[in-house]
Amino acid sequence: MKKSISFSKTIPSMIVASVISISLAGLSAAASAAELVTFQPATTAKASDVNANFDALNSEILANKTTISNIALTPGATGAAGPSGAAGVAGAAGVAGATGATGAAGATGATGQTGPAGSGSGNASTTATVAVDCGGGGSIQSAIDAATAGIVTINITGNCSENLEISRSNIIINGDGTTLTVSSNPGIHIFGAFNIEINMLDVVAGANTALLLDAAQVSLTNVDITSTGHDFFAVVANFSKLVLKDSMIVHTNPANENGALVATNNSTVTLDGGNTLSTNGAGADAMILSQSSTLDKAQNQTASDTISSTNGLALLVEGASSISLIEESDTSFAGGLELLGGSYLLADRLDVTGEFIVGLNSSVLFEGACATDAAGCNINVAGVTINITGDALIDGGGVVSAEGTRFSGGKVEVSRTGELAFSDGLFDANLDATGAVSFDGSVLTGNINCRNDDINILLSAYGNATDISSLGAITGGASGESSCVLDVTSGMGLARLYD
Repeated sequence: MKKSISFSKTIPSMIVASVISISLAGLSAAASAAELVTFQPATTAKASDVNANFDALNSEILANKTTISNIALTPGATGAAGPSGAAGVAGAAGVAGATGATGAAGATGATGQTGPAGSGSGNASTTATVAVDCGGGGSIQSAIDAATAGIVTINITGNCSENLEISRSNIIINGDGTTLTVSSNPGIHIFGAFNIEINMLDVVAGANTALLLDAAQVSLTNVDITSTGHDFFAVVANFSKLVLKDSMIVHTNPANENGALVATNNSTVTLDGGNTLSTNGAGADAMILSQSSTLDKAQNQTASDTISSTNGLALLVEGASSISLIEESDTSFAGGLELLGGSYLLADRLDVTGEFIVGLNSSVLFEGACATDAAGCNINVAGVTINITGDALIDGGGVVSAEGTRFSGGKVEVSRTGELAFSDGLFDANLDATGAVSFDGSVLTGNINCRNDDINILLSAYGNATDISSLGAITGGASGESSCVLDVTSGMGLARLYD
């Protein structure tokens, strides 16, 4: 049986080496003492001899084990510390501590620059009401001059005879149906003031300019202004804004062809329904927009507005001015409408009686809302009618685009430098054209006069059939496929279609 010797891992290697040396020496001595049998090569060994040898060795090994176990080991000196190991992974951040106490307030910063002065006059949040009895010697002007800060409402009784100058903002004048008679030019002069309201007042200007706004914002409600025999308009000038509601400006028998109202130099007139601007002067225009001024409609109102001239234009638009009439109520121009000098008209409801002239690089966009069937424009079931009942001239680089609208009566003349694009509407007028004209998805009645032999009138221009079943005569131009009228869908001249 084999025996094994084991040593504790905690015994230093030097001591183990010494013990092994002693043990081997002991085993060698034991072998001599026991007279172990020696075997010779190529000689048969007896089993008894072999076993005897093993028994002798085993006895000595056991004796040595006992001796080794009884050896007292003394630990050597502690060795030098080994190098430090690599740093471990950082642990998770601890819970934030409680917020510290607020520090002392810093020093006050330097005072900022003073802001610009406000446009108002005093604190508009305060209000005051002043009663003025003109019949008892009271004066509107005196009440205006004595007004303190805030919104001042002046209630008038009795009829007044005086001129007014208003340069202070936040003034409300309630006339309650009384009359103000002015005696010199201008009768009411409002300059550099905002939030000015005049209500329920009749202003009689005689042969004077009734109203002059200069860099002011004013609204007139139920105000009737009349002038007779004067040589100038009521004026809205220099970035002013005038809002009219249920009001009237009438200039009868004016001198020098001047009418009711002129807006100039970036000013705006807003029609809020129920208004009339008119004149009966020879050659007088009822209203003029000039120098980038604007005429528009107030939102969400349904009452119509009328601008009329008996012997001139209802409205002259010039100097890159504009008209925007995109609302639910009608605006009618009796006496004609003319756009010049790069001006612009946008409308979805419009009635013009008299000449309609678009020239000098001006442009017009009509956006109606006729029924899906173009023929529905004939009876205007679901949409908007734009009536041009006089003659329309598109000249001098003017451009007119009309969609879902109706031209009725009169004659539309498109000169060589003009352009007309008409779609999804009823063209119930005579056409006299030298310039470019296109119809698409529309109904044509009336007559066409071609003023040149080149093709310049296109039908079904964008692939939507144009109804010509009620079209009248075609005159002028060449015959056959060289006619000035071409149906894009068929690729044939219109005269050929009638063969």
